[in-house]
Amino acid sequence: MKKLVLLAVGAILFLGAVAIGAVLLFTGGDTGGGSPAVQAPGPVQPSGPSASSPAVIAAEALAQAKGAKGYPPGPRSLQLPAGAVRIALSEPLVDCFRTYPPHSPLPGVLTLDLEAQSGGGFAVLDSRVKSWGGATAGLVECAQRTLRGQVVKGTSYPAGARATYDFELDMPPSIAPPPPPDPPPSTLPANRGQMPQRRGGASR
Repeated sequence: MKKLVLLAVGAILFLGAVAIGAVLLFTGGDTGGGSPAVQAPGPVQPSGPSASSPAVIAAEALAQAKGAKGYPPGPRSLQLPAGAVRIALSEPLVDCFRTYPPHSPLPGVLTLDLEAQSGGGFAVLDSRVKSWGGATAGLVECAQRTLRGQVVKGTSYPAGARATYDFELDMPPSIAPPPPPDPPPSTLPANRGQMPQRRGGASR
């Protein structure tokens, strides 16, 4: 009889232990009173600014600016002999000035893009308007077409070097009107001290 009672008690305890184990298995061991479960660490995020932040973009722009060649960046502006430029570039524009005369004597200005040639001098690659002055649209377009490929001699730079030059669209010397004559010298005295003195007796 005692054996049966002990067996019954043991069976009850066993079933209780199985039930508690099943509860713990399904709840993941979190009974509400323990410490929270520890999660696996993810990838560490950098603490500094991201690659797309304004600070990084500004730093990259500054580095690129420091690495740029020339100051200011771009081709250098040249001071070419005015006479050589006038001979090389003004005379080819005779037809442009005859077909599209300017509406005022104030010359327009074209900024020429130049390239140094192996034989010396600079060739005109292209041009853009810096100021219109009295030049018409037809005159500027004709001058831009005519100036491409023209060469200004007398300047030696490494072949392929680029430069710019501000070229005034003046009337070519061969068709320019002659300058007005000088005014005749004045016959009036410059001041009272140079006036001729009276001769003879005293005034009446």
